[in-house]
Amino acid sequence: MIALDKRLLDIEILFVEDDNVLNSIVSDALGMIGFKLESAKNGVEGLNLFKSKKFDLVLSDVNMPEMDGLQMSREIRNLNKKIPIILLSAHNEATYLLDSIAIGINGYLVKPAQIKEIVAQIAKVMEPVFVLKEFDERGKQWSHDALMVYSMVSNLKSKLNSNELNPEFLGEHLDKILEISKNLATAVTKLQDK
Repeated sequence: MIALDKRLLDIEILFVEDDNVLNSIVSDALGMIGFKLESAKNGVEGLNLFKSKKFDLVLSDVNMPEMDGLQMSREIRNLNKKIPIILLSAHNEATYLLDSIAIGINGYLVKPAQIKEIVAQIAKVMEPVFVLKEFDERGKQWSHDALMVYSMVSNLKSKLNSNELNPEFLGEHLDKILEISKNLATAVTKLQDK
């Protein structure tokens, strides 16, 4: 069994592959590991599915009928600049690689790729997404905490100016300010250590 980052089990994957056997094998294997995915059989079908549902990652073959994976990826990039895209191809020619770079493809695997290679590539391209999400969540908490400190300090200043400041009130507010400040400093230190 492949060891899997639990965060990966929450992502929605669009898998686009025109080879029915390969589509079924990869879909079944990734599903058995625990991934949530929907599959399409060509670029047109994949693009339409992408437009109709929210996905966190696109995994696609390059050579397909109706619309190839490179063109589909261009179209997807026009709709969503940030979604990670991994291409699978039987070709390792420089032209495909250069086109992939120009489109902003996040990962490229040469077929036949093993399931563990696909999973490793998914984990690799999703890591920056997870880091940004965590930073965003922490940023919201830090912003909330900073507003609390500001409010408490403003309240203390107001009480001080009106000569209503008593030691008990001051002690409670200073303890809370110190606790929030310590939590913020600890969180920032942990983030810097990553």
